[in-house]
Amino acid sequence: MLFTLRQLEFFVAIADAGQISKAALFCNVSQSSMTVALQNLEEQCGRPLFTRHAKGIRLTETGERLLRHAKKVLNTVQLATDDMLIPSNDLSGTLRIGVTETLSAYMLPALLSAITARFPSLQFSLVEYPSPRLCQAIREGMVDLALMLVSNIMLPEDFATEIFIRSTRRLWTCAGHPLQDAPT
Repeated sequence: MLFTLRQLEFFVAIADAGQISKAALFCNVSQSSMTVALQNLEEQCGRPLFTRHAKGIRLTETGERLLRHAKKVLNTVQLATDDMLIPSNDLSGTLRIGVTETLSAYMLPALLSAITARFPSLQFSLVEYPSPRLCQAIREGMVDLALMLVSNIMLPEDFATEIFIRSTRRLWTCAGHPLQDAPT
């Protein structure tokens, strides 16, 4: 038993209008096309979906059940259609980012500015944690991604990582400090 989207559209239109003729006008088809579509749908279901009376038609119990599903299906198809109209490079929604204190001040402002310029519909939710807590937040689904230094921690094997910046370690001293001229 396979229904077409067109059959479901007609079925919902008939249920909403309460008359085949009104539903046909609404869907811009002939009354006979609407009637044939309904008959085919009822045949596929193996039971009547409407009872006919002098002033129109009324859903049967089977029709009520199908109507709930048909509306969900048509709504889902509309959502999928709407989603496909959004340009693929225009991400929207909220990106949950976890960041360590060091990178929060050092790297985050420029990164968020660049992301916002490219994806203006994207919102951010930020949390600041130490690296071990960020790993836990990723595993628990509390954040979508984390920005942290990875050179000093062991990441779990099942984590995917992307290195943004490689930086050499440096020792900072005051002028004239004995370590300033020490070999590296």
